[in-house]
Amino acid sequence: YKNGEVPRMILDILRQAKTPMGTNEIAHAVAKLKNVSSDSGSKKIVNPIRQALQRMRRHGHVEPVGRLPGAGGGPILWQLIS
Repeated sequence: YKNGEVPRMILDILRQAKTPMGTNEIAHAVAKLKNVSSDSGSKKIVNPIRQALQRMRRHGHVEPVGRLPGAGGGPILWQLIS
């Protein structure tokens, strides 16, 4: 990924979302935008998204609003801070 590309894609994806999105859901949407198979090395795709979301949270761009059901509490649901 180019510098700053992942946060920009995440912001675009969340702007278009009608409801909060899970981390994995955001990662699959980014993979689709990059024309990358989201199945190939899912950790390679999900980890940069997770890290970008955490940085964006610290900077006040996104916020966690809950979790999806699943192992370990499930993926975090994210939305833009308005």
